Order: sequence, then C-alpha cells, then structure tokens
Amino acid sequence: MYFHKVLVIGLGQLGLPVAKYVMEIGYDTYGYDINIRSMEYAKKTIGIKTLDPLDPLESDRNAHNNNC
Repeated sequence: MYFHKVLVIGLGQLGLPVAKYVMEIGYDTYGYDINIRSMEYAKKTIGIKTLDPLDPLESDRNAHNNNC
C-alpha cells in the first residue's frame, strides 16, 4: 500500500519543517494547527494545503477535486 497524501498536525517549530520536507519529497501535504496564523504562515511560505475543520464544504470540495 502506498500513500500519496500526508497530514501534519501542528505547524510549529517541529511540524513546519516536517511539512516542508514531506512536500519537497513529493507528497501531497496538508497541515493543521490550532493557531490559524501558523496555518496561514505555512500556506504562504511553503505552500502546503491547510484544512479548516469548521468548513464542511472544504472536505466536499477536496473529495470532488480528487475524483476528477
């Protein structure tokens, strides 16, 4: 079994470099942090995708985009 997506929970001093590395080696990388500023910073600086658990439509959009 081979996975193509990785979710890094916690985008602080440890999680952000891990997310960056995982993305650089070719995985579809998502990040989540309780601090919205950390998620925005990760998205802006290294380009990872972020998840908003309060947006139910986001999961529907991601599912639709992955099925196309």
